[in-house]
Amino acid sequence: MKKSKNLLDVYIDIRFYESMNKFEEIYGEGVSYRRLEQDTYVELKSVMISKLGRKIKFKKCRDLVKKPNPMVLTIKAEMKDSEYEEFLGLYKDKEFIFLYDFIVSQVRLLEDIENAK
Repeated sequence: MKKSKNLLDVYIDIRFYESMNKFEEIYGEGVSYRRLEQDTYVELKSVMISKLGRKIKFKKCRDLVKKPNPMVLTIKAEMKDSEYEEFLGLYKDKEFIFLYDFIVSQVRLLEDIENAK
C-alpha cells in the first residue's frame, strides 16, 4: 500500500506525569505500568478518532530514539495537515486528560526528528 504524499508522520510521546516512584506510590507495585500505558494509548486513539476522524493510522514505535526512555511510549500517527493543525490545537489547549494521569509529553514531526540527527 502506497502512502499518500499529503500525510504527515506525527510522533506523539505519552508518559506518566511524574516519576516511576510516584507511579508506584499512587498505584502500588501490583499495577503494571505497561497495562496503564496501553489503556492510555487506547484512550488517546479514541479521543483523536472522535475529534479528528477515523482515517488517522496509529502505530507504537518505542525504538524511535537511540536510548529509549522506558517510561515513554512513542506513537506514530499518520494524518493530514488539517488534522495535524487541529491536533496541535487540542494539545496546546490541554484537551488530552487521561484516566491514569498520563500526559502527552511531546509532539514531533518526522522531518524534525530527521533534522535533529
